[in-house]
Amino acid sequence: MGFRYFTKEYALGLIEKMLEQTGNSLVIIKPENLDGPFEFVKNDLYYPTIEDKVAYLMYSFNTNHCFIDGNKRASVVLACFFLELNGYDFIVDSFLRRIENFAIYVADGKVDKEFLTEIIRSLIYEDDFSEELKIEIVNTIFN
Repeated sequence: MGFRYFTKEYALGLIEKMLEQTGNSLVIIKPENLDGPFEFVKNDLYYPTIEDKVAYLMYSFNTNHCFIDGNKRASVVLACFFLELNGYDFIVDSFLRRIENFAIYVADGKVDKEFLTEIIRSLIYEDDFSEELKIEIVNTIFN
């Protein structure tokens, strides 16, 4: 199955709309950090699965600090839109509710990209986190 991708311009439009809803505006402070994620996510050798691609997008936009405000929210919006664009629209509502807090933990450096990928894999394919993953989440967040 081939993946569908969105352009940088389309993504910035989504982020701008999201920020406007909260009374903020899109201010790009590191434009040099914008292009990479949109190109690298297309590399199926590094990111072969939907969860790899979603985690990469979310992690990159969360940690690259491209915007003056809304980096965590932008990372969640782009992750959800990528899922929707690729036929996973049936899980987006649940995914959104459950992934939001993890955006904070990524920004705080408590969740790395590999662990985020594991969490996203579980959110996509399982009804609930396994007991092992729950324990790992608690240990990661609170230690």
